[in-house]
Amino acid sequence: SVRKLLFSKIKPHSSTARILFSIGELGYGKKGFLLESPKTDRKKFMQGVFRLKQSKLIKVTKKGEDQFIKITKEGYFEYQKMLLGFSALLPDEKVCLVIFDIPEKFRSQRKLLGKFLEESAFLHIQKSVWISQFDDAEILAFLFRTLDLKKWVRIFVADEFTSVPHKGRSALV
Repeated sequence: SVRKLLFSKIKPHSSTARILFSIGELGYGKKGFLLESPKTDRKKFMQGVFRLKQSKLIKVTKKGEDQFIKITKEGYFEYQKMLLGFSALLPDEKVCLVIFDIPEKFRSQRKLLGKFLEESAFLHIQKSVWISQFDDAEILAFLFRTLDLKKWVRIFVADEFTSVPHKGRSALV
């Protein structure tokens, strides 16, 4: 299933999203590919390319008669955010755990991070501790590195123990 992410600039099932997804799969810094519009829905395709170019998510260059399309750093970042919507569920008893301690002088970034995690289907369990059932660790690590938050944020895929039996008793965690 696809999680709806409010922080994405692009509607998930739009032609624009499909174009960015195709380009993003090639990776950032890769050689551009020939811009060829499909025979069907040519107008939608070209509108999508135009929107991506306007948003600076792709770059279109011309070599002779051919046009080449290449993803920008911003475009690859947006592609990674889109991938969050398609993350698989983790196995039972596993969670993606995000813990952060962002200094007070960066309060706006801290609030934005909390809102982002909430919109990404994370559950707020303590002040700066969030968990999710989705396998988002690698994508989040990329996003947090890109946003220069890695010094304040830790991401784990962990076993979740809601109770630990001990000699006939349960200890709640």
